[in-house]
Amino acid sequence: RKVCERVFGRVRPLHSPEGADFQRVSNKNTRLYDADKKLRKYNTIVLVVILAFTGTLLSCLYRGIQEAISLISFGRSDLLTHYMNNGEHFLGWLYFFLSGAGLVFGAVLLVLWQPAAGGSGLPELISYMNGAKSEHLLHWRTMIAKAIGLILSVSSGLAIGPEGPTIHLGALIAVQLVRTLWFMFHHNKTASRALGNFFHDLMVRDIVVAGAAAGISTAFRAPIGGVLFALEEVVSFLDENLIFRTYFTCIVAYYIIEVLYEGKTLNTANFTAFNVQVNCDTAYLAVDIFFFAILGVIGGLGGSLFNFLNFKINTWRKKYINSHGYKRMCEGLTVIFVTTLLFSFIPLAYNCTPVTRLVEHVPDVERVVAQLVDYDVVLEETDLCLSRQNYEYFVSEDNTTSEELFERLELKQLKCDEDHYHELASLMFNPSHATVSILFQTGSYDIVSPEAIAIYLFLYFLLAAFTIGTSVPSGLVIPMLTIGACIGRLCGIFVNHIIKLPLSANPIDPGAWAMVGAAAFWTGSGGMMVTIAVIILEMTGDFSHLPPIAIAVVCSRAVGSYFDHGIYHMLIHLKNIPFLESVSAAATLNLTPADVMKTPVVTLFKRAKVKDILAALHTTHNGFPVIDGNKPHQLVGLILRSQVVTLLPCSPKAKSHPTGNMIISLEDTMNEAPATTLSSYPLSESYRNFRTLGLRHLVVVDKNYIVKGIITRKDLEHIGHSHEHDHANDDHLIHGHGHEHHSGNGDGDDHVQHYIDNIEGTNTASTTSTTTTKSTTDIGFSTAMMEDEDDLDEMEVKATQPTEQPPAEFDEIEVATGVPVSDLLKENTYPAPDDGDAEHEDGEDQANGAFGNERGEGLTRNSLFSSDFNLSSDA
Repeated sequence: RKVCERVFGRVRPLHSPEGADFQRVSNKNTRLYDADKKLRKYNTIVLVVILAFTGTLLSCLYRGIQEAISLISFGRSDLLTHYMNNGEHFLGWLYFFLSGAGLVFGAVLLVLWQPAAGGSGLPELISYMNGAKSEHLLHWRTMIAKAIGLILSVSSGLAIGPEGPTIHLGALIAVQLVRTLWFMFHHNKTASRALGNFFHDLMVRDIVVAGAAAGISTAFRAPIGGVLFALEEVVSFLDENLIFRTYFTCIVAYYIIEVLYEGKTLNTANFTAFNVQVNCDTAYLAVDIFFFAILGVIGGLGGSLFNFLNFKINTWRKKYINSHGYKRMCEGLTVIFVTTLLFSFIPLAYNCTPVTRLVEHVPDVERVVAQLVDYDVVLEETDLCLSRQNYEYFVSEDNTTSEELFERLELKQLKCDEDHYHELASLMFNPSHATVSILFQTGSYDIVSPEAIAIYLFLYFLLAAFTIGTSVPSGLVIPMLTIGACIGRLCGIFVNHIIKLPLSANPIDPGAWAMVGAAAFWTGSGGMMVTIAVIILEMTGDFSHLPPIAIAVVCSRAVGSYFDHGIYHMLIHLKNIPFLESVSAAATLNLTPADVMKTPVVTLFKRAKVKDILAALHTTHNGFPVIDGNKPHQLVGLILRSQVVTLLPCSPKAKSHPTGNMIISLEDTMNEAPATTLSSYPLSESYRNFRTLGLRHLVVVDKNYIVKGIITRKDLEHIGHSHEHDHANDDHLIHGHGHEHHSGNGDGDDHVQHYIDNIEGTNTASTTSTTTTKSTTDIGFSTAMMEDEDDLDEMEVKATQPTEQPPAEFDEIEVATGVPVSDLLKENTYPAPDDGDAEHEDGEDQANGAFGNERGEGLTRNSLFSSDFNLSSDA
C-alpha cells in the first residue's frame, strides 16, 4: 500500500530548509564544560575515533559500491557485446533496456521513499555548510536509500557517476556514527557528556565537512582536493582545527581505499583513480599556453551552456514532473529507454580500427613504423612516448596479445577482427569511468578518432543535461569529466593536425588535452576552481600538466562566472533553499538592519513564567530573545525553542504540577552572548556577520541594547540571490513573518520530539531520559540529532503555514500536568519591546557588534595580549 501511494500518489514537497545555528553557546554551563580538562580530553579522543571510523567505513562502503557497479555494468556490457557480435541486435538492445529499466525502477522507488537521496546531495551539503538544513539530509534512511540507489542508477548505464553521492555518503556516515555511539554509550555519564558536544550544530557541521571531504578523497584518491573542497566551500568559517580534522579524515580514507584495492603491497604508481602516466614527458612551448587558455575559454562557455540547458530542463521538470510519483517513474524509464536505444544501435554504423592506430602520430615513431606490421620492435626503442599497455604490447618481449591489450585499455571489439577494435562501442558500451579512462589515455594519440569523439560528445552532452535531475541518486562529476575530456581531446587533435604537424613541431598528447579540457569544463560548470585543479592532478597522478591546467581553470572560471555561479548554486536556488551568496556592499547600499528586520519580537524574561513560555511555544518561532526584568526590554541573551522545551517541569513523576505563574530561570541555558547588530549599522556589515558566523538569528538592538527586531535567513535570502528562479510552485515554503519558523519534521535543533519522548516514557524510561537529557542540555547543546524524525509514512501531511491550532507538544503537557494549557495561558501578554525612546543612564553604551556584550567596552589587540589576560594553549 505504501509503495503504491508513493508511486501513484501526489509527492509531498519537502519542508522548507531550516536554519542551522553555528554560533558557540556561551553560558554558565558551557563555561563549566570548557573548564573540565578531563571531559575535554575524552572529547578529543571521541573526535579522533569518529573521524578515523568515518574514513574507514566510507572507504569500505565505496569499495563495495564500486564492486557492485562494476559487476553489474560490465556484465550487462559484455552480454550486449555478445548479442551484437552474433547479429542479434534487437535482442541485445531489448536485454540492455529491460535490465536497465529494472535498475532505474528500483532507484526511483528508493528516492520516492526518501526524497533526500535523489541527486548528488552536493547542493544540499553546500547549503548546509552555508547554514540551511534540508529535511532528512542526514537521516539514516537517506543513507540506505542513497547507497543502494546509487548502485542501481549508475549500473543502469545512465549518463551519471557515483562520485557526487559518495561525498554525501561521507557526511551521512559521520553523522550516523555519532548517533550510533550515543545509542551505545549514553548510559555512561562521562561518555554521554563527551558525546553530547557533538550534537550541537557547530560540531555537526565540522564532522559533516570532514565526512564530505573524505568522500572526495575516497572517490578521486585526492586527499588534498578534499581539504581544498572544505576551504573553497566553507571558507567563511574555516579554522586550523577544522583543516586538521578534515585532512586527518581524508588521509585515513585515502589509505584504507588503497589497501582495499592494492592489498598488502601498495604500489605508489597505482595510487590514482586514472592511471595515465607515460614513460616520457612532452615539453610545452611558450606559445602552447595560449592554446590552453583558449581551451579554458571553450570549457567555460561549454559549462555555462550545459548549466543553462540543465536549468531549463529542471525548471520544466519541477513544474510538470516532480508533483507525482508515477510521473517521476515514467520519466526515469523514458530516459533509460532513449539512452540504451542510442548507445546500442549507433555504434553499428561505425567501422573498426586497426590496433596500429594506438601508436600513430607518436613522436619519432617513424623510425620503427615498418616493424610494427609484424609487431617486431626491438627493445632499444624505449624513448617512444607510449603508455604502459602499449609499451608492453609493441616493445617488450612479453608477447602480450591484442586481446589482453584491449582488455587493459578497456576497448571493445564489436564485430571486429582480432587485431581491430571499435571506437564508438568502446565509448558507448563501457561504464562512464572506463570511458573517461579511454579519453584520458596518454601515449595513444589516435586511440579514438575525432569523428567518433564528436558523435559521442553530441549525444552524451544532451543525455547528461536531461538525465541530471531525474529522481535517482546521481553524480554530476563523471558527466562533466566525460564532456570536458571529449572537448579537450578534440581541441588537441585539431591543434596537432592543423598547426603542430604542418610546422614540424612536436605535437602535444591529446590525452593531456583531455585532462585540461575536463578541468576547464568542470570549472565552467561546477564553479569551483582550486579544488578542481588539484583533484584532476591527484586523480591522474600526472603533475607535469599543472601549468596548462592552472591556466585553463582560471580562464574557464572567469568566463563561467560571467554567466552563472555554477550548477550547484543554480540547483540550490531551483530547490528554493535560502542560500546566502557572497554579495558586495553595493547590493545593500543605503540599507540598514531596520529595513529588513521583523517586528514585533516574541521575547522572554530571563526568569519567565510558565504561561509566557507556553505562549511563546504556541508560535512557530525558533528563537526568543531574553530580556532583563529589572531593565525592561534590554537584551541579556537568546534561547532556542528546543532549549525552552527541556526546561518545562512536565515529568509524570513531578511532585507538583506547574501553574501559569510558576517561574522558570533561563539564565543557565540561554546564550548569554547572542549575535547582535545596531539598527543603524550598514546592512552589508550585518549580512556579512550573519553569513560568515553561520548565524540563525541576529538580534537588532538600539544603542541602549533595547530589542528592536530580529533578522533570520529568510529576511536576507533575497539579498544573496543573484539569479532569477521559478517560484511558481513555492506554496510549500514557510515564509518568515517574524522569527524563523518551526517545522516539526526537520533535522534541526527545533525538533521537540526528544522532549515529547521524555513525557510519554514509562517511569524507568523517564528516569533514564532525564539523566541523558541533563547530560546534554545542561551544557546548552541541542538534542535534535539524538532522535529520529516522525515516520512520514504514518502521518497525514498538514499544511506548514502557521495556524491557530496549538502545537502537538501542548497535548502532552496537559496529559503530564493535568492542567489545561488554556488555563496556563490565561491573562498572558507578550513582553513586547517598547518604542525605543526611553534612555538609560548608560545611554552612551554601544552594542558590541556580533559579540553582544551588554556594556560597550571595546577590545583591542593590546588588551588581549596584556599580562592580565594570558590564554593557555588548552584554552
